[in-house]
Parts: sequence; C-alpha cells; structure tokens
Amino acid sequence: MHYFLGQLRWQLVERFFPGLTSFPWTVVEATLLALLALMVCLRPANAHTAYRRLARWFQPLCARPVLTVALMVSAVIALHLGFAWERPLPEPLAHDEFSYLLAADTFLHGRLANPTHPLSIFFEAAHVNQTPAYASIYPPGQGLILAAGAALFGHPIIGQWLTAAALTALIYWALTGYLPSNWALLGAVLCAMRIAVFSCWANSYYRGALPAVGGALVIGALAHLRGKRGAWTAAALALGLLILANTRPFEGSMLALGAFIVLVKDFKNRGEVWPTLKRIALPFLLVFVTGALATAYYNFRVTGNPFVFGYQLNMTKAGLAIFPWQSTAGHVFPQAILRNFYDSQHSMFLHAQTPQGFLSKVI
Repeated sequence: MHYFLGQLRWQLVERFFPGLTSFPWTVVEATLLALLALMVCLRPANAHTAYRRLARWFQPLCARPVLTVALMVSAVIALHLGFAWERPLPEPLAHDEFSYLLAADTFLHGRLANPTHPLSIFFEAAHVNQTPAYASIYPPGQGLILAAGAALFGHPIIGQWLTAAALTALIYWALTGYLPSNWALLGAVLCAMRIAVFSCWANSYYRGALPAVGGALVIGALAHLRGKRGAWTAAALALGLLILANTRPFEGSMLALGAFIVLVKDFKNRGEVWPTLKRIALPFLLVFVTGALATAYYNFRVTGNPFVFGYQLNMTKAGLAIFPWQSTAGHVFPQAILRNFYDSQHSMFLHAQTPQGFLSKVI
C-alpha cells in the first residue's frame, strides 16, 4: 500500500509540476509550517498585524457567505478543468482504485452487483468479491460518486473533483460553527489549495474526499445544532453519518459516538434534551432510516446478508481480521500473486498489534 501511495504522489507531482518529482515537497511544507509557527511565537505583534490585514481582505466575502461558497466551489472546479486542459487525466494505480471503478461501472449498467462468472476462479482479484456476487468489496459511496461523474460529465474523475469542491464549501460551513467567519474562510481556502486541488484525494480514484465530506457534515452539524438550528441541520447530520457508513464505517462509527455524547451532554446541561429531540428527530430519522435501508439492501445484493459489508466478507474469505480477537483462518487462493498479497496484509495486521506497529499506524 505504501508503494501505491508513493506512486500516486509521484503521479500527482508529475501532473502539476513536470520534472520536479524528486523535489522534497513534504519537507518544504513542514519547514514553512515550522517557520510560520516560529514567527507567531517570536513576533506575536507582527503576526497579529498580519492577521488583521488578512481579516480585512476577507471581510467583504464573509458578509456574503452564499457568494463566498459559490466562488470557492467554482475556483476549485475551474482549476481542475484548467489543469486537465494541459495535463493528462489521472490513471488508476492501486487495487483499491480499480475496485472503486468496478463499482462505478456496475452502477452505470443499472446493477448493484454482477452475477458470479462460471469460471470465477480465473478472475480472482484483490479487493473484489467473486461470490455470492461479482462486486467491489467496498461500500457503495465512492462508486456512486465516480459513476455520477461518468454519467453526467463523461469521466469518473469529474465526480471526484466535484466532491473535492463540495468539501471546500462544507469545511467553511462547519468552521463557522466554531470560529469567526473570516477564520472559517481562511480554513476553507487552505482546504481548497492543499486538499481540493493538490492532493491525491482529488486527483485519484481513492475515497479520501467523500469521507471528509461526511466528517465535515457531522462536525458542522454538531456545532450548529448546539446553536439551536433545526430540521436542515439535523438532516445534514444524518446525511454525514450515512456518507461515513458507506465510505469509512469504523471511523464513522467512532465519530458518531463522540458526536452523540457531546450533543446529549450539551442538551442535558441546558435542560433541553426532549425539546431538542422533538425538533430534530423527524428530519434526522427520515434521512437516516431511508439511507440505512438502502445500505442494507445493497449489502444484501452483494453479500446475501443486509448486515455484512462486502469488505467483511472478503476479509473473512481471505483469512484476515479487523480486530485482534477475530479468527484469521480463511480461504487459500490458488493464485500465487493473491496468496502473496493477502499474506502481506496478514503480516501488516500482526505487526499492527505490536506497540511499534500500532504507533506507526496512528501517528
């Protein structure tokens, strides 16, 4: 996986800055960030002056939030279209990307899953289930985004660009629940420059941008609901949870648990638990239950069980585990390349259970 991520970074730099693939971009970013932090610590008065000048520049935009969001989204899309005019479109490199594109192609053909091929043993591939249906192992979120890009605009990467543009707008909306509008706009601009344009999330077929959209919806709704917002914010919370469930289920469940605890504690402290629940329960449940039923039906078509994701089925067949207490006895693949692939995945799982491996995953 680290090899494929390295290849994606190389492709990204080669696309935007030909001839500079060996340039230490990460070191440059870290150095600039350290210099900025040092300036703030050593020259707080100068930093405050610079901030006030920047805030004055942003203030007219902050007074018109709808226009601001529209400009940010348009700028991200325009930059991608401009680069596409001069540079080739990204090519899929990693197993995951091909799996997402398989899901997109399946949806474009009007199916949730494909029938198992009679000679499926000869078509085994990483991150793809052959039985009980031929389908991507991943939840449907990213596949739907890529399918929408292909159906509406002729290429799946455009769905990724639109998602990255939406992320920029949602980051601004989420930050306005915690920060002054000028700071929120600055955060959104940084997101646009660093993530929505110049990152693998927007220039590959990975699912980075879509889970971030879900996280922004949840975190933003959390702040705005505490500020007595109503039905639309509750619907945004439900939509964010559904996006996370259909892209990064485990991480999404952790975020959902934290959001639930914060909301209940805040409403309880203000003595508004039941009044708030009455205000937000109907729109939240309408969106969430509809999405949950659709997800369960998709799982049923892919795995035969509405409560089992394709990813879980694939890991069980491959003898892999998500948690340390799960069994790692599974199917032995006849193809040497797949045996080696899943053996490497198993080795990574065992290494992650050690203190050193755990720290290498979380830091």
